[in-house]
Amino acid sequence: MNYKKISLVPLLCMTAMLVFLSSVRADENTVSVTITKPEHGALELRAVTLDNDGYVTDIKATPLVLPYAMKKDVETCAVICLPEKGYVTEKMTYSLTKKDGTKEDLEANIKERKDKAGNVVYRFALLRFKADSPVTSCAIKAQNKLNAAQVTFKEPSVDDGTLEVSYMWNGEEQKVKSKDVAPLDTDLVLLLTSKDPKRRPNVSYKEVGTENVKPVEVKYYSELKVWRGVLRIQRATEIIVKYGPDDLMVTFVSPTADKGSLDITYQKDGEEKRLITSGKVLRGTELTLKLTRKKESFELKVNHKGEDGKLTPVELSEQADKSFVGKIVVKSDIQIFTSFEDTNTAITEQVWEGVEVYPNPFAASLTIKNPSVLVGRYELVTLQGQTVRAGEIQSSELSIDTEELPLGIYFARLVAASGETRIVRLVKY
Repeated sequence: MNYKKISLVPLLCMTAMLVFLSSVRADENTVSVTITKPEHGALELRAVTLDNDGYVTDIKATPLVLPYAMKKDVETCAVICLPEKGYVTEKMTYSLTKKDGTKEDLEANIKERKDKAGNVVYRFALLRFKADSPVTSCAIKAQNKLNAAQVTFKEPSVDDGTLEVSYMWNGEEQKVKSKDVAPLDTDLVLLLTSKDPKRRPNVSYKEVGTENVKPVEVKYYSELKVWRGVLRIQRATEIIVKYGPDDLMVTFVSPTADKGSLDITYQKDGEEKRLITSGKVLRGTELTLKLTRKKESFELKVNHKGEDGKLTPVELSEQADKSFVGKIVVKSDIQIFTSFEDTNTAITEQVWEGVEVYPNPFAASLTIKNPSVLVGRYELVTLQGQTVRAGEIQSSELSIDTEELPLGIYFARLVAASGETRIVRLVKY
């Protein structure tokens, strides 16, 4: 097998290449190498090929027969760690016996060989002895430790489809059944099929000890008629598969007419569809957001929030017609937030200085505290853009009855008589 070049110079201290000022007789040019089989796995000694510059170019696939008479200053060998599934070699030691009968124990520096996907194929250490080394024999030992977590899942019903879970170990594919263990920091590959082409598998997972259910992104390969997803195992994990049309909810609040407009469209069955305040779309649908603004001084900002709860900005590009366009690919239920901020923020901040909307979160009522008796109007709006409360602001304190409103997220839109607008995000619990 080909191997990326490794210089032997920095490996001297870990491969027992000890320089001793002693005479070497012709019959003392080899070291007898033996290996003690570790628990939960094996060790193998393999020949290594070097180039003219002393770099490793190949580690042979066939192990050497032990005990092996390794030639000093001629041969370089690799000690390959082959632990059982779910175990990892945490320590390897060399016990060296010298001509005078003394012994010395050294700890090897273990390296990893990875495949193109970044998965560890095996771990190894290099071994080489100088011609003048007094070492006559080398006994190698290793310690393996459990480094795995349990994976549980429920097989889909025969009417839904199939689920296959696997990972690579020592260069070979390993199939996983429910309640099997898999090595930590290993990529589990999920292959799924569906009996009904109109229904697709929705995959998520939950780590033991947490309540968060997180989605696993799967990609469809039409030529194989399978979905493929990858999940890195970090701790005991439950994989959840559900089949359905995969409709996801998109909600947003349209701007007021004095600010501008927001149009959200997407393609379905070759036709352009439009969302109005909210609606469901298929997972993987690309939304096109088109925004216009009433004033050049307005700065447009768009963010969306998915299941992870993080606000992610949407990149906007200005078009020839002075509109702005952005794209979002729907991977979970999302909320879209737009902001039309006047660049002259100092005026807005000065107008609304001292005005508070509280409590937040709220329950039976909301209060607008208005010490300077700013004259204006308020609207309480749902995520879907529905105005559920509205009225005039003309006193230093205004109470709003919210007892009958359902739980959820709301926006208080405050508009001063001079036109400056402030939006406050609120939560009813």
